[in-house]
Amino acid sequence: MDERQQLLAAIDEFCGRAEMAPTTFGRRALGDGRFVDRLRDGRQVRATTLDRVRRFLVENAPAASADSSAGGPAPPAGSEEKGAFRFYDNRQKYLMFVNTCSEKWVVSERAGMELGHVHPTPPALRVFDAGMGDGTVLTGVMRNMHRRFPTFPFYVVGKEISVEDVRLCLEKMPDRLFEHPATVLVVTNMHYSEAPSLTPRSMQAAATLNWIERPLSGNTAHEFHEQIAALQPTLADTWRVRPSEKTGNPLYVRASVLVLYREDHRFLLDPVIPRPGRASEGYDLIIASQPYRARMPSEFKVQKVLAPLSRSLAPGGRLLCIQSYGRDPGLEIIHRIWPNEQPFQADRHVLLKALKAEIGKSQRDLNYTPIPTGGRSSATTCTRCRPRSKAPPSARRPCSRRGTRRSTSPRSRMRGWRAWSPTAPIWMPRARCSASAAVSGSRTSPSSSPAAAAEDACAASRLRITSRRSKQSRRAARRCAGG
Repeated sequence: MDERQQLLAAIDEFCGRAEMAPTTFGRRALGDGRFVDRLRDGRQVRATTLDRVRRFLVENAPAASADSSAGGPAPPAGSEEKGAFRFYDNRQKYLMFVNTCSEKWVVSERAGMELGHVHPTPPALRVFDAGMGDGTVLTGVMRNMHRRFPTFPFYVVGKEISVEDVRLCLEKMPDRLFEHPATVLVVTNMHYSEAPSLTPRSMQAAATLNWIERPLSGNTAHEFHEQIAALQPTLADTWRVRPSEKTGNPLYVRASVLVLYREDHRFLLDPVIPRPGRASEGYDLIIASQPYRARMPSEFKVQKVLAPLSRSLAPGGRLLCIQSYGRDPGLEIIHRIWPNEQPFQADRHVLLKALKAEIGKSQRDLNYTPIPTGGRSSATTCTRCRPRSKAPPSARRPCSRRGTRRSTSPRSRMRGWRAWSPTAPIWMPRARCSASAAVSGSRTSPSSSPAAAAEDACAASRLRITSRRSKQSRRAARRCAGG
């Protein structure tokens, strides 16, 4: 048995004892989820890599479990230790769960219903997926987007730290780019507080930001698929992760952003394509489907996930959050083994209360709505109110006597304000002098009827004409009638 086979045997034994998938072992030991697969295919291992793997095996050797003292299996610990097994770290079990139930389809249909309430503004319809996974939800939402807004440019941003999930999601995108050419697709591995703006918070991460912009040539889905498949080696090198020293969660080694769009639509999408430091942060729809683990406390969920996403909503935008809360056969099995185990600790009402306390008065235009569901998951929406249409400042601010714009004609030398209308600005006197406005006429259209111009101006500014006349206005009226 050579050195490579000995290493494989040690890794298999370690994964069996720690109940860890080979991909998870590769990510935690070297930041490469495909290390074990390449090793089995005959890849040669350098001495430095061998030392790192052996050091990881020694430092993270699983301890023998003693559950006989409690008379049964010990309940899962509330805090995650380094090297502890988690369900979604096991790639095979995760894919089995995704492909054997219809949860992703149901979430996609529910998220598509929110598109009927959004009011996008130029230059594009902006959507953020807080955790793409294998791309099933995002693909379904993009189909619905094309049905509702077939002529709108799309700006779609997806956050995903797993390079395997990024690969699965990108495999579904050529058909979307073919059906809706005016699409800008952005994939990033940043944190929830950084991903909406595509800007790392730390100076070190910003200095080493890996920004990949790839315009796709051609006009067929197969050509797009070939060009996206050619990016796999680049993603394998740049989409590396490392385990957190505190929680063991995967963290990115280098912040990366991948921007994809069709080259034949570059001119149309130029105001939509993000640039480093100049990315759109106001989103019309944010989808947060299972963005955190159920065991995490509500304060952590709000501070790290929900609050940053809520602040990234555009006026009229909507945030849809979906989480599991049990009440299914799986929870019944858990209670038979661990009767006192409660993995789902915070419901939607607790999260909304914590979110209001976290955001406070800084985001008063947010509306929080718990959505009643009849299934085994709960949903909440966070909506940012749309601002009312306001007139320009010059229309709302009365002109002072000093610095007032005056006309060359003596008949219109009086205090007034500018009445705003959708067509053209009209110079109009104040309400107490409005009767003289019927004589002076419109400032912008001298040839129009003075009385009609005054009536239009009053209707535009919603003023009420009074019959009070000052001595100055009567004098101006007589001069106009005599001239």
